[in-house]
Amino acid sequence: MTHLGFTLAEVLITLGIIGVVAALTLPALICLYQKKIVETRLEHTYSMVLQALKMAEADYGDSQYWTNDIAGYQGTANDVVDIFLNTYFLPYIKGYKAGIVPGSGLYNLGYNVRFIPYSGFGTSTRYVCLNNGVNLFLSFGIGRQGVICVTILVDINGPKAPNVVGRDLFQMTYSLYDGILFMSGERFVTGYGLTYDKIMKYDEIYTRCKNGGNSLLECGALIKQNGWKIPKDYPYRI
Repeated sequence: MTHLGFTLAEVLITLGIIGVVAALTLPALICLYQKKIVETRLEHTYSMVLQALKMAEADYGDSQYWTNDIAGYQGTANDVVDIFLNTYFLPYIKGYKAGIVPGSGLYNLGYNVRFIPYSGFGTSTRYVCLNNGVNLFLSFGIGRQGVICVTILVDINGPKAPNVVGRDLFQMTYSLYDGILFMSGERFVTGYGLTYDKIMKYDEIYTRCKNGGNSLLECGALIKQNGWKIPKDYPYRI
């Protein structure tokens, strides 16, 4: 009588092969999934913020004329952020929770703010939690004549690790005088100007991102410039 089954040895060998294949492929699949999360959420968040700001401009006019409230304002960081949030941003988005991280701001949440140079992120910090799991932390950029932009730190996966700039933390900038939203690092102010008139090339952005330090905040610009896809030669593991 012929038995068409597997022997115990054959089963164990098959399971061993499956285990080896899984061990080789699972890390790659997890990496691809994590990259896809970053790409999708970063693009979606950028589009959402841009749409909200365009709607605010439709109601209040070009942002360069918001000067009585923000642009050139000499108050504290939190005053500026509160005005921006409550007037020009929160009314135009859905599905969020807004609040304040008291005291030392992002320090309290375990973030390494050594590479987040704006003072507002090291003190009491305003945040917005979106319904897609992304957290936004808002501060400002200041020039010789006062506030010139609002900076938005984007945490792709909320409080989950790694909370590292360039991996799951990226920054976008809204220039009040240009009325332009861009990923930090795509544009710069020249001299003591009010407008971000210096446009950076991809190779320049890549070099700055790779050099690390404060320029890690500009790594999100590489993803945007690459069609919202993490470049194959991205300097850091995600």
